[in-house]
Amino acid sequence: MTAAANEQAQHAEANARRVISAVEMLLDSPESLYRRGWEQRQTHNGNVDAACQAIISQQSNLSAIVGALSAAPAVIPGPGTAMAALGGMLGEVILLLKIETELCMVLSAAHGFDVRLPHERQLAMLLASIGTFQSQHGDDILLALGITSAEAIWNYAPREVSKLLLRVTGRVLLAGAARKGAKTLFLALPFVGMGVGAGMNKVLTARVGKRAHAALTMRARAAAAAG
Repeated sequence: MTAAANEQAQHAEANARRVISAVEMLLDSPESLYRRGWEQRQTHNGNVDAACQAIISQQSNLSAIVGALSAAPAVIPGPGTAMAALGGMLGEVILLLKIETELCMVLSAAHGFDVRLPHERQLAMLLASIGTFQSQHGDDILLALGITSAEAIWNYAPREVSKLLLRVTGRVLLAGAARKGAKTLFLALPFVGMGVGAGMNKVLTARVGKRAHAALTMRARAAAAAG
């Protein structure tokens, strides 16, 4: 690795650490998220699929609000338009990762995993980061990082999960910057940008939730089979 590439990698890792720390500070309490998952499961009479669909719907609606608010300054002519078009990318990524991490934690709880445990919370954040990247970028991030079996991450030690989370979050930041650039023109248009931002966020968060639900379903089945 060249000196320039090494410096770039270190910069990306430092940014990823800051984002992860910011997301962790913003998360609702583990007890609250655990309770939400179990309450949805009870509300739907133990039907995990129905509970998870309700959870995904709630969180994707919240994500849509964040997308609309990120474009709201464009309603104000001049400085507001510039703010919407050029600023707030990192803040929006942090808020989206918060929403999608909470989504994965509540889904994990609905599937019977105890997100009050630190390792389970770490796995939920990793699941959110993987889903965020793949929903925005379309590529298989795990395969790109040399991980041939997605199921293997459930058996990772906390230190391995932490390292993988840093790598994936770094990719999410790069993908987020590209996505922000792609919708900059729309964000600069009053009201149109709010609709675009809300719609894109809602769809992407719903995709993250569906991917997470599928992964957690496989994990729960594997755990049940193992006894």
